[in-house]
Amino acid sequence: MGMKEWINLVLLSCNAIQDLRKREIFLFPTFGFAAAGILWMVLKEHKDITAILACAVPGLLLLSLAFLTSGKVGCGDGIVLLSAGIWSDCPQVLYVFMGALFLAAVIAGILLLSHSRIRSIPLVPFFLIAQLLCYLAVK
Repeated sequence: MGMKEWINLVLLSCNAIQDLRKREIFLFPTFGFAAAGILWMVLKEHKDITAILACAVPGLLLLSLAFLTSGKVGCGDGIVLLSAGIWSDCPQVLYVFMGALFLAAVIAGILLLSHSRIRSIPLVPFFLIAQLLCYLAVK
């Protein structure tokens, strides 16, 4: 794994722990990671800004869904996915997004079947798990 992948894992790990503990993310550091990611991709990897923004589209869609549902989907989830998307390739961020949604649906189904009183689950930890599974699948 290269430097980009480690930075992405740090970003997702810190926010996953914070999301599990307090149901919030580290907002300003996450935006800092996004800004640093844009600079990294432009200066180090010589990517076009439109290619970088294309990788952020899943995060932007999740962020817009948060606004459309009046916060039933957390804004933090969209911000973290947007930042992680900047540090990832386009197909990879889509795999992470879809994998996280699938894993969250499985856990939600288990909670429903077990008649749990838990009514909401944080999504960022599922981004981390899906990202780890993507990295393991490549190896």
